[in-house]
Amino acid sequence: MKKSMLFILISCLFISMQPLTALEEEIETRLIEAAFEGRAQEVGELLQVAGINVNMTGPINDFTALIAAAFGGHTQMVWDLLQVPGIDVNKQNGLGNTALMLASEGHTQMVRDLLQVPGIDVNKQNGLGNTALIIAAIWGRTNVVQLLLEAGADWTIKNKQGQTAFDLAAKYQIKDMIDAKRVEGRFPG
Repeated sequence: MKKSMLFILISCLFISMQPLTALEEEIETRLIEAAFEGRAQEVGELLQVAGINVNMTGPINDFTALIAAAFGGHTQMVWDLLQVPGIDVNKQNGLGNTALMLASEGHTQMVRDLLQVPGIDVNKQNGLGNTALIIAAIWGRTNVVQLLLEAGADWTIKNKQGQTAFDLAAKYQIKDMIDAKRVEGRFPG
């Protein structure tokens, strides 16, 4: 009979000669890896470990569990992680990307879920100066662009190259959507 991952990890706490902080770091790294790979049962078990830091960044790309799940396209796991008290939806990885930015590459339901979280910053910029709206426009994700605009995303923000979502839009339909917001007077421009 297979032992659960949780039982094994808790057992390690009692028999390990490692400092507790190193073991905690190992558990948190496993959480990030499981979230990235979509292993829901393991993520659930690891979240039960007392004192786990759900916002810790891992050694690969400085992902948190939430960012890893978003990058992996695991919509249900993102939703589950959003229910964890203290989850930081605006945390950025080493490149400055948030879960919302990664979801904006084409995961419409994930974007909907993230936009429901109080305090989410729809205008946060990554290391290149891109926002979730710019990323969705580049990828041609019309539905995501619409959701972000409805949530108050500012299409006038420029990235480090001086380009806006309108400038980088992959589809004319997206340009029309952004232009309609400008005409409505909802944003400067």
